Amino acid sequence: METPLDSLYQFFQEKRFWFALQGDLEYQQCAQAARAREHALRAALDEEGRRLLDAMLEEETLEQSAAERVLFRSAFALCRELDRQAGA
Repeated sequence: METPLDSLYQFFQEKRFWFALQGDLEYQQCAQAARAREHALRAALDEEGRRLLDAMLEEETLEQSAAERVLFRSAFALCRELDRQAGA
């Protein structure tokens, strides 16, 4: 069951996060370098190696996604606390 915070996170991901990254030159350079290295690695691997690489990248994506959700929830909680303190 999706909570309101999950919905807010999904909105943030779709409407804000990726657009913000598109304007970040350092992110763009790192992403481009990672894609080039992945392409070179895939070319050097056999079929089994590519399957292992795919599995590893899928696990890393899941790990990164979980970390992003935790970071979002932590930032949201911090904003709520700061708002409470500002109103007090």
